[in-house]
Amino acid sequence: MNEQPDGAPAPDLSKAIFDSPPEPEPLPADIGTLPVRLVGAAGFGVIAGFLGWLLYFGVLKFTGYEVGLISIAVGWGVGLAVRIGSRGVGGLGYQILAVLITYLSIAFSSAPLIAAEFEAAEGSIGLVGWVLAFGISLAAPFLAGIENIIGLAIIGFGLYQAWAMNRRVV
Repeated sequence: MNEQPDGAPAPDLSKAIFDSPPEPEPLPADIGTLPVRLVGAAGFGVIAGFLGWLLYFGVLKFTGYEVGLISIAVGWGVGLAVRIGSRGVGGLGYQILAVLITYLSIAFSSAPLIAAEFEAAEGSIGLVGWVLAFGISLAAPFLAGIENIIGLAIIGFGLYQAWAMNRRVV
């Protein structure tokens, strides 16, 4: 039977399944070369990530609270900056770049506080102590385990925001 209940012919799914997808439209010539877009996306993204880090760290330092909702704003800012730097092209590489910068910005916000704790215990920590503080801060969102599940979910929303803003448009 090749009809739908309303009597209309059923769509031919064999074309949708077995035919090759249509060729994507070529990108406009005024978007620049890949290296220019990549450097722009990375540069703008790092600047936005640094500003997001300042915001996240500032709130953490001066209030003592880790306000996870800031991670969504950081994701949005980094996502937008990477999008602008890539001249609107988007795609998997830019999505990964935006998520990486967003996570580093959020996770590294606790590194100065961890380093201060080391310094209080040891007196002086040096380069090794700072490297260790940044390493611990990368894992910090996960160290609380199930007790931080809401915080992890909110960070995930921030990362998704950065990812979604850099989808390929073409």
